Amino acid sequence: MAYMDSDTTMQRSSFDSVGQQATMNGGESASPHSQDGAASMALTQDVGRLVLPEDLIDWVRFARRHWALMLIVWAFVMVLVAIALYLWPRKYESTAKFLVKHARETLVVGPSQDATPVYTQQLSEGMINTELELIRSWDVMARVVKELRMDQPLIDQGEEPAVARERAVRGLTGGLRAEALRKTSVIYLSYMSKDPERAATVVKHVSDAYLTAHVAMHSMPGTYEMFRGQSADASVDLHKAEEELAALARSADLVNQDAQKQEALAAVQETEAELRALGAQTQEHSSRVRVADAQMAKTPERVPTTLRNIPNVRLVERLHETLVNLRNERTELLMKFNANDRFVQQVDQKVADTKEALERALTMSTNEESTGINPAWQQLERERAAAHLQLAGLQSKAAELKRALAKQRERLIGLAEAGPRYEQLLRNVADAKSRYELFAKRQEEARVADVLDRQRIANVVLAQSPVVSHIPASPNVRLGVVAGAIMAGMLAVCAAFAREFLVFQLSRRRVQSETHSILGVSPAAVESR
Repeated sequence: MAYMDSDTTMQRSSFDSVGQQATMNGGESASPHSQDGAASMALTQDVGRLVLPEDLIDWVRFARRHWALMLIVWAFVMVLVAIALYLWPRKYESTAKFLVKHARETLVVGPSQDATPVYTQQLSEGMINTELELIRSWDVMARVVKELRMDQPLIDQGEEPAVARERAVRGLTGGLRAEALRKTSVIYLSYMSKDPERAATVVKHVSDAYLTAHVAMHSMPGTYEMFRGQSADASVDLHKAEEELAALARSADLVNQDAQKQEALAAVQETEAELRALGAQTQEHSSRVRVADAQMAKTPERVPTTLRNIPNVRLVERLHETLVNLRNERTELLMKFNANDRFVQQVDQKVADTKEALERALTMSTNEESTGINPAWQQLERERAAAHLQLAGLQSKAAELKRALAKQRERLIGLAEAGPRYEQLLRNVADAKSRYELFAKRQEEARVADVLDRQRIANVVLAQSPVVSHIPASPNVRLGVVAGAIMAGMLAVCAAFAREFLVFQLSRRRVQSETHSILGVSPAAVESR
């Protein structure tokens, strides 16, 4: 063989070179035995080195030397791979895909108006990992095991139900594949089984259980009822606070406390200023009345206007008439009696008396004096009357203003006393209204969230439903053939290297034995040296 010829040539050339090196190193002082031992060791070391292929030509020569062996090993391995692929149990894979998105806002339960629903624009890796852990959670797996009764075969084999269920859950978790597709918001879920219907059923139940668990994890059961109760309580409190405020407003006549207080204060100040002005006017008119009374006391009410001397005409006329009557009576008496008769003499005496009275009356006169109202006194009277009237009006007005001022002050005091209570009730109404609006808003948000939960509208949707696969996913024939070919090639190369090393070891021992026989040195002596 070419391989043996090359080995023999290499050995001979090595032997000659070793002999020359031993002769050169030995010198004059070296003994023959030492020279033989050195030559033997040098030859052994030189033959013990295995030179690996370094370039393409060496690899070609290496392949040409071992091509038959490599081909046999490669073919044998490929046959084994084909048999394994043929006998490998067929498994069918069913898959589902979930799209993680932000279709819903997260309801935040809080007593503040700032507690608004949370909406996230971007999905983080932590959110995707949370969904993956939720898929692989014990509750989801246990629910699927219970629904599909995957622990029944283990129970039939005599295991405890709890142990059987735990084994089934662990087996389902190990066989289920859930991962996030790279650079997407999609979760990939798959399960392999010998029965394609079984694989699709498991994936479908896992999908339903996961979506239910997702809705349950991200929802708040009982939130709507809680907010509805709180909203009803807040409505009752608001109604009660409004009734108290209305009752206080009716009793204290309050509409706008601050404005009414300012108006009442301004009215009090205006009334006080008017009272002060009325006081000055009253003082002025009182002084005028006193001055007018003093002047009237000094001023006569009437003054004479004319003085006349008038005779008593009527008395003279009566006396003349009486004298005429007396004379007529004497005449009548003289006709009956004589002049010396007593009746005649009496009449004569009356006539004489009447004449005497007539004479006195003619000498008497009457002084007639006429008087009139003093203009100064009259003016003073008018001024005093006017001053009295004005003073009475001012006093009446002042009394009315005092009564009004008392009412205004009482109103101002009432407003001041009702102020704290009114402000407290206003705060109570505002607080109750704020709480009612907050709880009403939260109630509506919770109602919408409950409706979305019942409709299973969540941030995770089933993008691809599981279907029954008719093509087995395992084993992968193409991948198996490629991997088998690569493994067969590696095993063939390893077999060739093993053969090369084995042949080299045999050649090395043969060369060593021949060297020892030629030099006459025992192997034990060479090894000791």
